[in-house]
Amino acid sequence: MINWKANYNDGSFLKQYNAKGEPSKYTDIDRSMLTSFELRDESRIILKMNLSINQKLIYRRRVQKNFYTGVDVPTYLVGWQQNVGGVNIQHIHLIYSDGSVETINKWGERLYCSPNFLECEK
Repeated sequence: MINWKANYNDGSFLKQYNAKGEPSKYTDIDRSMLTSFELRDESRIILKMNLSINQKLIYRRRVQKNFYTGVDVPTYLVGWQQNVGGVNIQHIHLIYSDGSVETINKWGERLYCSPNFLECEK
C-alpha cells in the first residue's frame, strides 16, 4: 500500500496514517513548514519531492478500472505549481501501479485534466 509523508522544516513530519492506523487528511499538511513530500510503500521511498518556499504541493490519487480484469488501478500524481511573473509553472510526477514514473509539465498532458484545486493549494 502506498502512503504519503509530509516533512517539515523543523524536523517533524505528518504521515498519512499514524502509528495507530488513524488517517491524516491531505488538507492537514502544514504548507507553511513543508520542505518535502514523499510517497512510500512498506519498505522504501518511491518518490521524494523537495519543495522551495514558493512552490505549492499538488497531490492526487486517481483510479482507473482495468477494462479486461475489472481491477481498480491507482495512479498517483505528485507535483508542484508556482506563479513566476504571472505565469503558472507546473511540474507533475505520475507514479503508475507498475512502479514506473513519468513527468509532465502541465495538466492536460496525457489523460489527466487539471484538478479542482483545494483552498490549501491556491
